[in-house]
Amino acid sequence: MNASLIICLLAFSALSLTLAAHGSRRVRHSVPVRLWTTVVTATVFVCGTFLLLLPVSLFCRLPFGPAASRRRMFHKLFSCSTRFLLFAIPGTSLRVSGLTPTTFERARVVVANHTSLLDALCLIALSPRLIFLTKDWVWRNPFFGLLVRSADFLPVSAGIDANMPRLKHLVAEGYSVLVFPEGTRSADGRPHRFHQGAFYLSASLGVEVLPVFLSGHFDVLSRHAWLLTPGSLHVKIGTALPPPSAVTFDQVSALRRRVSALYTPSAASSPSSSQSTPAAISSPPVVNRRRCVIIGSGLGGLACGNILSRLGYDVTVLEQGRVAGGCLQSFKRGEAIFETGMHYLGALQSGGNLRRLFDMLDVTHRLAFRRLDSHAYDVLRLGGEQYEFAAGREAFAEGLLRRFPSESEAISRYMQAVDEVSRLSSVGDAISQTTITQVLSSWQNVGMYDTLAAISPRSPQLAAVLAGRLPLIAATRELTPFSLHAFITGFYMDGGWRVVGGSHHIAAALIGIIQSAGGRVLTGQRVTAITSSEGHVTGVTTADGSHYAADYVISDTHPAVTLSLLPEGAVRPVFKSRLLSLPQTTGCFTVYLVFKPERMPYLNRNYFCYSGSSPWGCERYAGLSDWPKGYFYMHMCHSADSQWARSGVVVSYMSWEEMTPWLDTLSGRRGPAYEAFKRQRAERLLSALERELPGTLSCIERYYTSTPLTWRDYTGTLHGSMYGTAADHTSGAAGRVPVRFKLDGLFQTGQNVNSHGMLGTLVGAIQTLSCLPGASDYINRLMRESDEKQ
Repeated sequence: MNASLIICLLAFSALSLTLAAHGSRRVRHSVPVRLWTTVVTATVFVCGTFLLLLPVSLFCRLPFGPAASRRRMFHKLFSCSTRFLLFAIPGTSLRVSGLTPTTFERARVVVANHTSLLDALCLIALSPRLIFLTKDWVWRNPFFGLLVRSADFLPVSAGIDANMPRLKHLVAEGYSVLVFPEGTRSADGRPHRFHQGAFYLSASLGVEVLPVFLSGHFDVLSRHAWLLTPGSLHVKIGTALPPPSAVTFDQVSALRRRVSALYTPSAASSPSSSQSTPAAISSPPVVNRRRCVIIGSGLGGLACGNILSRLGYDVTVLEQGRVAGGCLQSFKRGEAIFETGMHYLGALQSGGNLRRLFDMLDVTHRLAFRRLDSHAYDVLRLGGEQYEFAAGREAFAEGLLRRFPSESEAISRYMQAVDEVSRLSSVGDAISQTTITQVLSSWQNVGMYDTLAAISPRSPQLAAVLAGRLPLIAATRELTPFSLHAFITGFYMDGGWRVVGGSHHIAAALIGIIQSAGGRVLTGQRVTAITSSEGHVTGVTTADGSHYAADYVISDTHPAVTLSLLPEGAVRPVFKSRLLSLPQTTGCFTVYLVFKPERMPYLNRNYFCYSGSSPWGCERYAGLSDWPKGYFYMHMCHSADSQWARSGVVVSYMSWEEMTPWLDTLSGRRGPAYEAFKRQRAERLLSALERELPGTLSCIERYYTSTPLTWRDYTGTLHGSMYGTAADHTSGAAGRVPVRFKLDGLFQTGQNVNSHGMLGTLVGAIQTLSCLPGASDYINRLMRESDEKQ
């Protein structure tokens, strides 16, 4: 039994006058009526607990007779007492449908939607043969802990595996296990995403899943209400579903999706469904009901807007800049086009992860791509040597073997490790469950540098070559987990592609779909505050004083920016402090090159160049004389068959500390010293490029530059970091940005919640979407349709 209800009811007398003003606004009953309802319920509850349940609980713990008999006696009394309490609530009735004498005759895993503190009471009243997984603090409470331990409830924090021996024993005695798959009470009364635990339990115990549908509970006592409201409670017993035939991820996920679908509006309204939910649970279709405001128009935000608007949500994307797209933006200088953050893509082949996601977002056919040289799409210049990476797993490995013929075993170990990460993080039906942060713990808790060194202990040069494309993730020797390196390497294993005409076409395609589905993408709208009431978001306020009401808010900005928009006290200080203390990836300095007409042959490959024999530590330099230690160089793709390059970019690391003199300045108004600084750095970077690729300088007509300050101003990243927060293998879960913020209805998306790059950002967006009603099932359907077309 949820002890939060007990505490709320015991505290009502001292706080009744204060709490009356905070009752649920959805009901019409007066405060005196609701106060009277709460008083009577609390009195019955307290008297029953002290005069009956506690004495019997103590008696049942005495060593008289078989333990199983004492347990059954207490459970019967517990269930009867709960039924009496529900009967005693003034003006409230309980209706149970679908319950038969055989419903709880056999052990099952019982799942139910969770909207109120009354849910546990109603379910305990159904049968004396139910046990719960309860919160740890309830289990350890000296008063209520005695009750829950006597009722054989188990602490959920111990984990399913730790509780499994006891659960198997209780199931063998005929007890069913009740789980709320949502994990917490719904803030809006609607069913939310189901987690895997209950269905893993069904597979492990080999028992059926029994869905139970609760309605009316939210109206009687919602999550944010302190006073009971007279009303009708309805418990509907569904039809049991068989357990998975094997304890595998795919089968457990399939059962989760099948049960979760029973609680969706479409299932509830289907006339052919024999397991449909009661009308009070089955909210109307999403169309024009749920409002979602998305802060920021980067890839993560636009992907979320794409899916939600097509699903029927009322979507508004607010972008503070004049142009939407975030790091997808391209810009023109004359006829030259430049990428800002999205330079080239991987996994676009048929069946590739990114191709499947683009198909799901309905943008593939709206874009044109040019494939990079399959024999050498990436070229590494390291220690005076050149190494070429070929497209395809076998060609990639063969290229390494030609350069390191004595390291076949090390290369094989490396390929196996990359394959394992790629397999675990592949885009499957249950994509929200197959992310690096959830399934790759064995790889994300080990460092990239140490793992590569261990894979090739006899050849430090091989380890250096394998790490050579560090700028793709801004990896550091101390922090970066191997999982992130392997994820990106697997992403590009089958080669690279450039977006013809610039990546802004991706943003334009996503925006067009949002708008055609009835959503809005507004630029020049700087959000200044996220508003909330009673622990749930209510919308956002912009700098011009406009307020956009919302049921959900998704932030596609840096987590530090999200926190700055919240009202004081909206999240716990320890949560805020943890996010603000996360390390950031390094910043970068970019030179945008405009080539003379028909002078620079188009390079259909990318270059990673280093001045030394190791790619590590380029983010650390003593000053101008020690910079740059490395850089990334590529050409822009203006057309699908161009022979000459019009523009290109050179990118090198740059520390935030070098920006100190101009931190408080605005773009375009930083003065001559800043311009001189950029010019000096550009000349050094171009000189380094000329040494590696002679003849380049003579082809340059003019150039432009950007610094970490530019990134800060245009993308909102902390310290102008290239990829936002840095992945840290030393911090475990504490080093990751959660999708759910500690405020109901507020979510984070973008590259910070999963990993860097196009694929990582899209997977992060789907992690976010999995928290919103209806989105997971819709995404899975779109993915299946995409696969069928291919």
